[in-house]
Amino acid sequence: MLFEMFGNSQQIAALQAQVNAQEQVLEKDKAALAAAKASGDPNGVIAAQVQYDKDTLEKNYITPSQQDVSAAVDDFNQWSSFAVTLNNVVKPGAEQMTALQNKYNELQNQSVQLDQAARMHRRRFLDSTPQGGTGILPHTADNLAMIAFFVGYITLFVALWIKFVPTFQGKMIVGPIVAFLSYWLVGFSISQLFGVRSQPIPPN
Repeated sequence: MLFEMFGNSQQIAALQAQVNAQEQVLEKDKAALAAAKASGDPNGVIAAQVQYDKDTLEKNYITPSQQDVSAAVDDFNQWSSFAVTLNNVVKPGAEQMTALQNKYNELQNQSVQLDQAARMHRRRFLDSTPQGGTGILPHTADNLAMIAFFVGYITLFVALWIKFVPTFQGKMIVGPIVAFLSYWLVGFSISQLFGVRSQPIPPN
């Protein structure tokens, strides 16, 4: 341990000697530079002119240029911030406007398709002439239902009339009259009980 400490102290001393030698060389160089300046510009005129030119350049060019650059940077930052804000405000509105326009176009197309489909079904409906029917007897659903009800009712009435009503003079004449009167009463009662289906108003 003692030998290691002694060896380290010798290395430190050697390094310190090298540093001292470098400092001496630097001092000699500084002295030589000062002597050269004194011999080249003994009255300091050149140094004064150099300083004056430096100050003039700093005052007339560098400082104004830095101010202009700073002002330009500030303006750029201000307008950039304004542009970002404006974009944030306008962009959602533009996107919403585009979405509404697309929705409007879609609804417009659907309206055209529905109108075309309605016209097609109307033509088919009018071509089929459901109100008129064909042949001697109309064959709409309402008429067929009424005919079926009438036939069924008359059949039932005739069967009950023949079976339960005793024979008397004029039975075959009174029977149809009673049948039609009872048919009218039954139909009227049903219409009053369940209501009459409203008929659509024909277009002008």
